[in-house]
Amino acid sequence: MKAIRNIILGIVCVLIVQACSPDDFIGETYYSGPSYLRFFLVLDSDSIPLEGGASKNNNPSVENYTHKLIKPIKIPVALTASEINEEVTVEYSTVKTGTYSGYTQSPLDQLRFSKDKLIDTIFIEINERWDTSEVNQLEFELTKVSDPSISIGSLNSHQKNKKLTVSFGHLETTYTFPSNRKVVEGRKGEAFEFSVDFPKGFFMDELESEELFVANDGFDYTLTRNPIKKGDTQITYTCTLDEDINIDDRYYESILTLRDDLAYLAIGNKNLQIVKPLKVERDKAANPAAHFYNLNDPYYRTYGEMWIDYDADGISDWRSFTQFTFPMVVDADDPNAVLYSDGGNSDPSDDVYHHAFKVRIDSPNAGRTTNAFGMKYLFNDEYTDADKSPGFNIDDALEFFPKDGTSTTEGTVLVTSQYLTISGTSRSSYLIGIKGDGTYSEISDGLYEIILTIEYTNDELWGGKQEVHYHIYNSNVYAEPAPLDIAGPAAVDL
Repeated sequence: MKAIRNIILGIVCVLIVQACSPDDFIGETYYSGPSYLRFFLVLDSDSIPLEGGASKNNNPSVENYTHKLIKPIKIPVALTASEINEEVTVEYSTVKTGTYSGYTQSPLDQLRFSKDKLIDTIFIEINERWDTSEVNQLEFELTKVSDPSISIGSLNSHQKNKKLTVSFGHLETTYTFPSNRKVVEGRKGEAFEFSVDFPKGFFMDELESEELFVANDGFDYTLTRNPIKKGDTQITYTCTLDEDINIDDRYYESILTLRDDLAYLAIGNKNLQIVKPLKVERDKAANPAAHFYNLNDPYYRTYGEMWIDYDADGISDWRSFTQFTFPMVVDADDPNAVLYSDGGNSDPSDDVYHHAFKVRIDSPNAGRTTNAFGMKYLFNDEYTDADKSPGFNIDDALEFFPKDGTSTTEGTVLVTSQYLTISGTSRSSYLIGIKGDGTYSEISDGLYEIILTIEYTNDELWGGKQEVHYHIYNSNVYAEPAPLDIAGPAAVDL
């Protein structure tokens, strides 16, 4: 029965190879048709070459590719054969168009295959930036194979993949802070690391002697750039405090801002705040943060009302919004840590602690954003992806201060002062200052309400400051707030 199955499978595979693209059969031992080799560069939905597992992708291999990245170009050449008894060598040629020569190519003109190696790769290492005002291309062609029984090119008539043209297109280099805020305790000699991320890579010789940001210093510190190496996608710094900034009732802040005059476009978080917040005596047992996330709800939702002129018709009203509110996970030795889970055992290594007085607002989906404080209603034509508009997610959003430091039902609340980056679909990007305060209380059994005013600051969007009034609840069962006798903001175009 097994022999019959294999014969049938062989016939089916030959028919598929003749009828369709044979790219799915790289290295499959049951292939029994003619042997052939070809370029096998496959792109994903964003036109980025796939690496490894390309044969499992449904996209066809291409004969033209435009490279827009700093990362190396890896060009697979694939051999499909029933059996290989000795090493097969393949010669190929390269024709260059344009003046760009800032790359390294290997191997230069010959590829090798064996029964254990049915794919070989041409590597193009990118060493320097190219001139995008001229045409720069590399045309590769498979020219000769040591085994005459192996055909050059796919076994179809519409696309042989004997040649591959790589064009060097528009190169967009970007950089960002992965986080917009770092909290310190304020001890002289305290040190921490932070990074500047380059999602598409960077050229070392362009940045080795460059300062990446300008500083608005509120206290003394020293920055040391850590060693970088070729292929890195981030540059890491160590920041060391040179003075004590640990007075409890004083707020300290220094800001680093990414430069806008480099060959790298600042996206996402353009500011990094280094802050020492106020310290207030509070009883962790009050744990007010826990009232504003629901650990039984996988989306940790809270429900808000914001006073705005949503239709820009001169009439203001309460507008509902939903945001995903999560606990802030902290280390066990954090002074505000409360134990959430001991992992069901006595091993402290898997214990989880939450901040008793802070929450974050974030999306449960990687790369996406939530509608923190309903901010998406304040803008038109905004980007909602996290890489373009990280400000719609707020890692450190609200801080609660129980009345008398111990109340379990009421107190005051602060919006964590910070800068948020929001971008428009027109590629405009805005740095928006945010701060605010209000109160919170239990207004009925288990229903908690935050009454809050937030001040947004951006000269270009609002000519300075814009106030927005809020009511936020831990349940979607609540009475709509009473109307206000003031005008709410209308959405602004980005």
